[in-house]
Amino acid sequence: MMEYTKLERAVLDWMSEHVAIPNLRDQIQAAVPTGREYTGHGFFTTMSVPSEISAVHCKSPIDGPVIDAKGIEDGGAAIVFLDDTGHLATLEMYANGDRFAETVTDFELKPWEESNQASDATSEPAPGADSSSHQG
Repeated sequence: MMEYTKLERAVLDWMSEHVAIPNLRDQIQAAVPTGREYTGHGFFTTMSVPSEISAVHCKSPIDGPVIDAKGIEDGGAAIVFLDDTGHLATLEMYANGDRFAETVTDFELKPWEESNQASDATSEPAPGADSSSHQG
């Protein structure tokens, strides 16, 4: 049986916690990976959700987090596509540059808004302020 990679699982868990769309959390918890295509620029991971799980009613794709990692050129991001019935179908993770390493285990996930803010060189975050960092 296929399993999610560490990064895929973290992205889906992040979306479950941060994206306020009815039924999304239930679908993420029930979804299982059924296929994975590595493109060199990212991944397409197909998923299956039991039909008895309530549909998600929103525009597809759904934005996920920004992904910062050494193996992802210029950072990256993740989005989830729904099928015609309103169920999760594909998780896409992509690099903003030309390269997305086939194995990424040390990464940080951030919301789009946070990643688009200009950094302030005069202030530094408090130690431990970012609880969304994943390292392994």
